[in-house]
Formats: sequence, structure tokens, C-alpha cells
Amino acid sequence: MGNEPELPPTSRNISDAASELKGKWALIQQRFHDLTGNDLILTCTHRTVAEQQRLYAQGRTTKGNIVTWVDGVKKKSNHNFYPSRAIDVAVLSGGKVNWAPEAYQALGIICKDLNLTWGGTWKVQDLPHIELKGA
Repeated sequence: MGNEPELPPTSRNISDAASELKGKWALIQQRFHDLTGNDLILTCTHRTVAEQQRLYAQGRTTKGNIVTWVDGVKKKSNHNFYPSRAIDVAVLSGGKVNWAPEAYQALGIICKDLNLTWGGTWKVQDLPHIELKGA
């Protein structure tokens, strides 16, 4: 994380992701649309450690629901590296964001085919999360 450009706390720019993710992003979007008729948008590529800590505090020491199990210090998120080893997405159904779990199931098929890890396969699922295999 030493050569990080000046970035906002959370980037939504695919250029801040690792080259393998950048190279597969358009294909992920196209395959998702072909399978579901819905679109995907990026909600996060790179995330600063400070932003990771803010998110980790949510539901613990600040209001809201717990959104992450990774604090960014003791354990880094793959979003905390630069370039980011992970991306988060949202499904657009009829032009509106759809957070229903069933809306994200096609990501499992796509990630498996593209040799990526999908957060939907984890014990504590993170359905909008995609990362490099082995990251």
C-alpha cells in the first residue's frame, strides 16, 4: 500500500482495481446482463484503511448494522490494497438498486467461470463482493 495515489475514502473507479479485475469487469457485466437481464454497477473498488475502520465501527460503536468483519488494521480487506484486489457491486433492476439476495446468485456462476472468488460462497456471505482468487 505504499504507492497509493490521492484517493477518496472509497473509490468506485475500476481503474483503482487490480489489472485482472479491470480486465474482467466488462465481461462480468455482460455475462450478468445476459443471465439476468439486469445491470451491475460498482459500489467500491479501493477503500482506505480509515474508511475500513469507519465501516468496521458501524454496528459496534456507531449506529447501523454491522457491514464488515475486517477492521483494516489487524486484518486488511482486499479493498485496502492498492490496486484493489476486490470490487463490490450492486444489481440494477429496472434502474433501481436491488439488494435482494436472489438478485446476486448469478455472480456465483460468473465468478466460478472467470476464476474469481465470490463472497456468496463464504460462511458469512457478502453477496455483492468479488475478489481475486487466493487474494
